[in-house]
Amino acid sequence: MTRSNRTLNRVILALLGLTMLALAAGAGWLLLERAPQPELPRAVPDELLVPVAAAAAVAILLGILWIATRGRGVTGTAVSDDGLEIASSVVQDLLREALDRDADVVHVAVRASRLRSRTVLEARISVRRGADPVRVAESSRRALARVDVALGRRLPCVLHLTSGLRSRTSATTRVV
Repeated sequence: MTRSNRTLNRVILALLGLTMLALAAGAGWLLLERAPQPELPRAVPDELLVPVAAAAAVAILLGILWIATRGRGVTGTAVSDDGLEIASSVVQDLLREALDRDADVVHVAVRASRLRSRTVLEARISVRRGADPVRVAESSRRALARVDVALGRRLPCVLHLTSGLRSRTSATTRVV
């Protein structure tokens, strides 16, 4: 999910929440007005209750529809062909193994997403502080090419080189 989708999603959910609060307040006000009050005449006509209830039902249905259609992008399957499915964790293990000899790579994580009926991989590679990003990107591309050979097909992949707490606190030597 891109940041613009996330922002749009949050704006729509906030508007839906405010709409639901307004509808609930209006319905509560109508119910209070309809409660027996012997000294006060009823100020709200019965014809107004039906449109408010219909608007609340439509808002609830739209909210359910919005929730039901979200989150379809991320999948656990990287390759699906003729009943054979290869999990994204297998691709992650293959990529980790291919990058195992690179001392600047601290961690590898792979996530598969469905985008317009195609599977796209997102590889996050945490690198050590001070690592040459161009060299790590090139070794990552070569590792991805080896993964493509192992899978028998070329999968589109977005490569993210990151650094953070893990890269700052990891040891400089690896035990194999």
